[in-house]
Parts: sequence; structure tokens; C-alpha cells
Amino acid sequence: MEKTISIAVQMYTLRDVAKDDMAGTLKSVARFGYDGVELAGFNGMSVSELQESLSLNKLDLVSAHVGFADLRDNVDTWCDTLKTFGAKRVTIPGISGELLEGDQLAKTAAVINDLQKKLWDAEIELSYHNHDYEFKNQRYERLIDACPELKFELDTYWTEFAGINSVEFMKQLGDRLALIHIKDMMKDAQSHSTPNPNILEGVLDIQSILNQAINQGVEWAIVEMDTPIGNSIDAVRASRENLRKAGY
Repeated sequence: MEKTISIAVQMYTLRDVAKDDMAGTLKSVARFGYDGVELAGFNGMSVSELQESLSLNKLDLVSAHVGFADLRDNVDTWCDTLKTFGAKRVTIPGISGELLEGDQLAKTAAVINDLQKKLWDAEIELSYHNHDYEFKNQRYERLIDACPELKFELDTYWTEFAGINSVEFMKQLGDRLALIHIKDMMKDAQSHSTPNPNILEGVLDIQSILNQAINQGVEWAIVEMDTPIGNSIDAVRASRENLRKAGY
């Protein structure tokens, strides 16, 4: 199989260094061989400064994580901002479990569907990023049904943490799978605070996940470590090198 998928990093992984030096952190990301980034805030940079830094380092803006309430209340502003970057996607990083159940789900879905239409008019696609709790009480399945145009950024770590085979779930999502998050898992990880080893140094079959993404035409895999082991810069660098050695 020809391995063709672009590799980005979720900047949340590097939040400890990016908060003080976003420009320098982006330069490091590019030097390590990443093709793009997914934003989790601007870390003090203006839109124009961030746009210049991304361009200077030849990094694509794959997506931006924007909180549900922020996107709901400021969708027009976000449309303008994302269009300035040339971004084609915005991702909701999660919604509380209570808003995905019972009568609340219909209200949540109505907001998402309205946002989706407004964003699509601006040629921006909306996706949803999961954790593990969406797999409780069939929240994820109900969200899929209630928001028929919504795309998904599957966090394969949290999917596996919830006891779901991520490759099989990717198949179920079909063409609604837009992006994947890859992070590796320690053996016998049982806590949300368990740190993440470098990519391809843990127990998850990340190569099978990546190959399935390629089979489904997913263009981007995004490296994320909620809690890197050791220095975040070193973890991001080592993860990219491991992926390169594996042919990605």
C-alpha cells in the first residue's frame, strides 16, 4: 500500500511552550516535518501574525478547535477569521454529556445543524471531536443520527479508551469521517490523566488506524498528546520521526 496521508499536530499538545512563544513553536513544528497544525487558541497572536507565521513555515491550517458556546455565539466572526486563514474546517472539541442526552440532545442538534448551514455557506465544514464519554448511553450514535450533515474528527485514543475498536468505528462513520486524532496509550491505561507515550511507542495499533484512514480517503492525521511524557517539544519531534520511519 502506498502510504499517503498528511501529518499535522494539535497545538494543544504544545500549549506549555506555545503560550509564551507561538511563532517559535510553529517554526519547530515545521522543522520536525509536520505538514500542518490544528489550532487550540491563538496564544496571543493576532490573526494576521498567525497567518504570516503559518505561511512563513509552510504549514497548512487543517482545522481549529472552537468551543461549542463560542462558535454558537460568534459564528459570523469565526467564519470571517477562518476564511482569512483559508481554513476549510472548524471542529467542536466536545460537548458535555448532558447536552447529548434526552430532550437536550434535540436542542443541541438544532444548534449544530444551524451552525453547520451557516459555516457551509462560508465554505467551511463543521466536524465534532470526541472523548470517551460520548460512547456512553449511545450519545455518539444519537448525535450522528440527529446531525446528518455533521462530519467527525475521530479521536482514536478516546475511542479505544472507551473500549471501542477505532478501525471498525472508522468504517461505520464512512464518508462522515473527516479527520483523525492519533495519540498512543500506555499499557493498562485506566485514568484520564494517564500520560501519552510518543506515537508508535505505546500499545495502540496506530499503523492500522492510519492505513484505514488512507483507505477511507482521510487526508489528515493529527498527532495529539493530552499529557506528553517529558518535554512536549521532544515528544512531538520523536512522534514525527517515528511516523516517518514507519513510512508516513
